[in-house]
Amino acid sequence: IGCGTALALYIGGINDTITTGNKTDEQLSAIDAQLKSSDLDKPFYMVLIGSDIRDGQSQAESRSDTNILVRVDPQENQVTMVSIPRDTAIDIDGHGISKFNNAYTYDGAAGVIREASELCGVDIAHYAEVNFIGLEEVVNAIGGVDVEVSELINDPDADNTSWNPTATPVIIEPGMQHLDGHEALVFARSRAFADGDFTRAENQRKLINAIVDKVLSLPVTELPAVIEAAAASVTTDLSITDIIALAQMFQ
Repeated sequence: IGCGTALALYIGGINDTITTGNKTDEQLSAIDAQLKSSDLDKPFYMVLIGSDIRDGQSQAESRSDTNILVRVDPQENQVTMVSIPRDTAIDIDGHGISKFNNAYTYDGAAGVIREASELCGVDIAHYAEVNFIGLEEVVNAIGGVDVEVSELINDPDADNTSWNPTATPVIIEPGMQHLDGHEALVFARSRAFADGDFTRAENQRKLINAIVDKVLSLPVTELPAVIEAAAASVTTDLSITDIIALAQMFQ
């Protein structure tokens, strides 16, 4: 009985962290109002949000630099991702024409969900939000990831050396590379390419694929510890039992 109670408290604590994050009750209610119910064993859409929010910043001081619409199909064992360029011009409810990433500035994750649904014409059932710094922790929690790098990345803006000369430069060579958390962050942030944000968006989708592949290769018994590590920087409406159930379906 004691072990069962301890396990329930452990899982409950992770659930509270990952489903609440640093959001207020008002923000969580606004998110719930935008999400449409869907069974996990049937195809559904979700939105992945990468925000640039930092400690001490408010939502109004932040934007969603990464916005990806995801179709999850457990029946066909398939996940399809479409990046929404952050500079896409849209008519944001109550604010007029603006860039897509300003939906987060005005209305947080709820705004991103609403605008993605209207732009793409689909009902969105779930969401997950991670900040750039938190991405490092997620990748490190699973022991790094293997990614095919299409071209050399040597970007002082992405590795912070442009404004912090004492920082260590991160240079990522082309080819299959094993990236730790910090290297993965540089890979996801860099836009020093001929087409700028388009290659960056492609790299972000590659990184997500690599994270999913790594998670699905782990024994189910290791997933709660990974989710616990990720919970510090990821906020989602999916519970720990939902996430494990999805992982088992895709495995």
